[in-house]
Amino acid sequence: MFAPVWAIIGVPMGVNRTGETILHYRLLKKIGEGGMGVVYLAQDSRLGRQVAIKFLAEAIDSEVRSLRRFFSEARTASALNHPNICTVYDIGEHDGRPYIVMELLKGQTLDYRLAAGPLLVDSLLDIGIHVADALDAAHAGGIIHCDIKPANLFLTDRGQVKVLDFGIARPPVDTDLSARPMTTRASSTTDGLEVAGTLPYMSPEQARGEALDARSDIFSFGATLYELATGHRAFAGSSAAVVLDELLNRNPPPAVTFNRTLPRELQSVLEKALEKDPTLRYQHVSELRTDLARIRRDTQLERVRPESGGRQRSQERRMGVLGRTPAWVWATLAVAALLVALIIERQRSGVSETRVRSLAVLPLVNATGDRSLEYLSDGLTVSLINSLADVREFSVKSRASVFRYKGKNESPQAIGRELQVDALLTGTLTRRGDGLRVDVELLDTVSGNQSWGDQFDRRASDIFALEDDIARSVAE
Repeated sequence: MFAPVWAIIGVPMGVNRTGETILHYRLLKKIGEGGMGVVYLAQDSRLGRQVAIKFLAEAIDSEVRSLRRFFSEARTASALNHPNICTVYDIGEHDGRPYIVMELLKGQTLDYRLAAGPLLVDSLLDIGIHVADALDAAHAGGIIHCDIKPANLFLTDRGQVKVLDFGIARPPVDTDLSARPMTTRASSTTDGLEVAGTLPYMSPEQARGEALDARSDIFSFGATLYELATGHRAFAGSSAAVVLDELLNRNPPPAVTFNRTLPRELQSVLEKALEKDPTLRYQHVSELRTDLARIRRDTQLERVRPESGGRQRSQERRMGVLGRTPAWVWATLAVAALLVALIIERQRSGVSETRVRSLAVLPLVNATGDRSLEYLSDGLTVSLINSLADVREFSVKSRASVFRYKGKNESPQAIGRELQVDALLTGTLTRRGDGLRVDVELLDTVSGNQSWGDQFDRRASDIFALEDDIARSVAE
């Protein structure tokens, strides 16, 4: 089944060109129609393959600026050789009508897929990572998409996601917001010509008609991820005026409100992507991609945790699980839990000189120089963040907030001011055979002094006894 390549919005396109031949392309049938143009299934007789050919809408090709932009960006888009971008093969004119020849896709756009409900977490993260990678390639090539939305993300029958509509001219400004998706004028990164977008997915600066850069795509991508994760639009007012007000002035409800299965870290990613102020947003889509990749890794790590339950679990069952799971995974989780227990105990007993009400866990440093331990040190950091987040005594900064400091040498006072926290938990990690060594310290962000520090050595063979001891300490 061929799904429409662009969202159909019911704009009549005039002549049906089915049966015509353009150079070596024979138009077989119409497969999509919308405000941007009409799309045909065509046979390429020269290469013996089927392609999609899109004719630009008359209302667009009548504008010289739009036509120039169509050819300019179509040429640029054709150079974007990326597996997650719909490939542009050719451009030209036929009977005075510009057209573009594209890769033919079989599957459906994600707005059709959403009719069945939000995506599963694994699918959401995989799609998000690949779309972010495609946008990163486009931005590196000087192109901003300006219309990222579920209707422009295509999921093929083989499970591959493709970003559509790169380099396609947008419709001119339309003041009738009730009749079609809102468009606006802004500057692209390359030619300063007209761009457009779909209102519920526009960045605030795009809706205001300001100059755009790659961060506008990041906002639109955040709104798209939110909808894919929840099945609800981030900005879903009953009218264009209400949507515009939400877009400019209001934050959407937390994604977990609609989907309790979402990882907590994903909420932080969505919030950062949907910042109204571009300077507070992700500055590069590669940063967003990295955060999604970490969440995917952490959710996979989460699945190898031992099953929770009472203290009556049989030793045989425990050892069976241990035998199937790398020992350092259990050691990581145990050390994380032990550190949490000690921090909580110091807080409750009043041992700390100053009471900590807010805390940031900075990425633990891999002190061995062995890059294979990066996975382990990052996993331990995330485990600490997740565990401490459940403690009511203080608030803990999200993983998305702290991982930007990974590999940086900034003072505790500077980081404390930026994150607005009372204390930082820092540490180094080494692995010795079957065990772990973790050196940690709690730093006061006002003075920069160490308020507590310790060193932990644990063997994976001691893991289950250690689990019970930690759980008992935290409960008490």
